[in-house]
Amino acid sequence: VRSRGLGDVYKRQRIWMSADHVEIFLAPGVAPEATEYPFYQLMVSPSGSQWDGYALDVAWNGEWEAAAAAGEGYWEAEVRIPLATLEGAAASTWRFNVARFRSLGREWGTWAPVEGGLQRPAGFGVLERR
Repeated sequence: VRSRGLGDVYKRQRIWMSADHVEIFLAPGVAPEATEYPFYQLMVSPSGSQWDGYALDVAWNGEWEAAAAAGEGYWEAEVRIPLATLEGAAASTWRFNVARFRSLGREWGTWAPVEGGLQRPAGFGVLERR
């Protein structure tokens, strides 16, 4: 597996820099105190375009589905991620974040606040299954 730097990842996928989209970050089995770890990153646009990667490597192609619909002043997406496509998915603790990019005004919003860029796993939230 060849890993690429973050800059290379986005240079290859410029559409995501100028189009509305939602990003989902998943790291199954990662302890709450961890600050650096690999994670899955999934993106979907209002047109239903998809992109994914693992550990900032765009070569990973996961088995997941997304559908999107747009209306007057809004859009929505539904994402289905089979847990079998994610290594460690049976773990009870996951690191997680979700972000939305709005191209009009170049606005970012995230579920868990991150500083210095979205791919900063130290700022991801913690999900615990009980």
